[in-house]
Amino acid sequence: MTAIAERIQKRLQSLPATRAARLEHLLEELLDFSEAEVPENHTAKEGALQEAFAALERIAARGGISGITDPTAWQRDCEKSKLA
Repeated sequence: MTAIAERIQKRLQSLPATRAARLEHLLEELLDFSEAEVPENHTAKEGALQEAFAALERIAARGGISGITDPTAWQRDCEKSKLA
């Protein structure tokens, strides 16, 4: 298991069930979003997966989901960083 996967698992186990379920749902949406834009070659999929993990790292560094005070601004910042 990767370091980020371990951190996510540990975080999920420490949260109340409703918050853990919400976080899992958000993670699934993030992965679905990144996979939807990936061409059908292995290298691009790896890049999208690394990008998703980087986004999860940024979430964790800011204190998890509760550290995102303005989700709309956070999403806008993520989109800007993709374009840069």
